[in-house]
Amino acid sequence: MRRRQIRKIAWCIGWTMAGLSLIAAAAPPGWKTITSPKRLTRTAALSDHGGGGQCQIAVPPALIVDAEADKTVGQAGHMKTPDGNLSVSVQEYPPGETVARARDVAMMFNKDAKPKENSPERVWLTYTRAGWEHWDIFVPGDAVVCAAHFAIKDARLEDAAISIIPTLGPTK
Repeated sequence: MRRRQIRKIAWCIGWTMAGLSLIAAAAPPGWKTITSPKRLTRTAALSDHGGGGQCQIAVPPALIVDAEADKTVGQAGHMKTPDGNLSVSVQEYPPGETVARARDVAMMFNKDAKPKENSPERVWLTYTRAGWEHWDIFVPGDAVVCAAHFAIKDARLEDAAISIIPTLGPTK
């Protein structure tokens, strides 16, 4: 059953990747759109009414909510394949951050992270932990920086993850 699911996901992603060149940054039909989690506050200021919900990413219909990750970090926005070999989450940096600053902060915490892409439009960092490939992607949003984190255990799912990246951006 596991191989059949992987084949189904790969087939779905293959057609989606072909279509992505025609509909850049738009979610393919049938994909689920996930928004960044809302927070009650960002700072200690009384005038700060929180943030969140300003970024989104779309995932193939085969991905499911990663309830365990949601419980661990206390917020929504995590999806995974049914077998758990690929997970993705969407976040946002507070107003005033830049893509370059988000990259610098991520590299402080992940000293072995290597840039796969480093442009004003997108930063893509990669690193490995305990046999899992991790990707951090940062793109400019509307007044915030949108971020996605991928954890990939099965290298055959990298193409699926790559097809998700162009859907990261500000909510529409």
